[in-house]
Amino acid sequence: MREIGLGHADVTDNEETETFEAAGYGEKWQGGAYQRISAEYDIADSITVKAGVVFYQSGALPMFNDIGGNDQIFLELKSSF
Repeated sequence: MREIGLGHADVTDNEETETFEAAGYGEKWQGGAYQRISAEYDIADSITVKAGVVFYQSGALPMFNDIGGNDQIFLELKSSF
């Protein structure tokens, strides 16, 4: 089985960064796959908030057998000084 990745894309302006990452295993992702979408926003010079989701697709490979029900939502608040 070969890996098929749809890569990594970033869209950035001065205060916001949007990211999309995806990878799949097998020609039609029958081995399993994941997709991650996130956005990061600079509230101020020292405060950043980041949020996103990760979607998992179960597949034939052992590491992807039962992963489909483990989708995630995340939120991160970062303060630097």
